Amino acid sequence: DTSLDMAEQVAERLRQGVCRKPFVIKTADKSIEVPVSVSVGGVLIEKGSLTVDEVLRLADEQLYKAKEAGRNCTYFAGQGRIAVPEKLDVDTEDNLE
Repeated sequence: DTSLDMAEQVAERLRQGVCRKPFVIKTADKSIEVPVSVSVGGVLIEKGSLTVDEVLRLADEQLYKAKEAGRNCTYFAGQGRIAVPEKLDVDTEDNLE
């Protein structure tokens, strides 16, 4: 059992954690850092109220809303956009806990 608040917190930690670590492409003579972001779509339901297919469809709809909103944010059914950073100010040494 998870509350909406806890689900939002986990999704936001995931989003922030992914943004902290750029994808590094190494070649013979240099390394290139590519920033990475993630959009999260979620839905909170009562146990047994929907089928797995219905839950996946609703979560997928929220994911597309997040992408349409500019990406790099989280959306939960009925809640709208949860977080969209204006500027990423991250320490690349941080790790997901």
